[in-house]
Amino acid sequence: QSSFSHLNVWALSSIVYSKIDDVDNIIKKFEEIHEINTKGSISLFPSDDSQPSTDSIEDQKVYRIHETEFLSIIKQVEINESDINIFIDMFRLIDVRGSNIINLKEVIVALSAITSSSLRECFFFCFSIFDRNKSGVVDKQEIVHFLKVLNDSFGYCGDKCLNTSQIYDLVDSIYTSAGKIDGNIFYASIVDSLANHPIVEMMLSPQFQGSMRNKVASIENIDSLLESDM
Repeated sequence: QSSFSHLNVWALSSIVYSKIDDVDNIIKKFEEIHEINTKGSISLFPSDDSQPSTDSIEDQKVYRIHETEFLSIIKQVEINESDINIFIDMFRLIDVRGSNIINLKEVIVALSAITSSSLRECFFFCFSIFDRNKSGVVDKQEIVHFLKVLNDSFGYCGDKCLNTSQIYDLVDSIYTSAGKIDGNIFYASIVDSLANHPIVEMMLSPQFQGSMRNKVASIENIDSLLESDM
């Protein structure tokens, strides 16, 4: 993490007690409460690009969660008391419409940025969030989706983000390197390429991010962002 010490998101992670497994427990508890079957076999031929990924079908409906339920669940899984406000703030930042309802997967992905021990762990965890039936594959749209959410979470912490075209260029490059254009892909085979990609390295560089002196990494910063959005 020391190589990313100039980023607010990693500075914020230093004051967060929760780990990636704690965040994983949130979505597992939600699935348990709502009796969501994560052992389906819809992706019988995961290497076949014509097969849809499991979570792209009714994802928005199945994983919709209200802020009140989110707070209840993070207390049930015993998230550290000092982290609760940060988790709730991240929920509200993602809830750009102010409806108090979002896709749980989006806040889980955002929280992975401040609870992962490494960039590779963060990416691999995000893949698993969009592969709840453990098929080992995700589709291109899901990769773009979680990268956009993850990218935004850096911005919520005050760090500079990639623009949309850079995210698409990143994903297209990963697919091209894997000999594919579209469709499903085995993410275990691309996670290292993604973590070490020049576009990702550029985003994380001090030259791109600028001086830490010009940024504030604190709970107060997130609160101020929330107030400015209201």
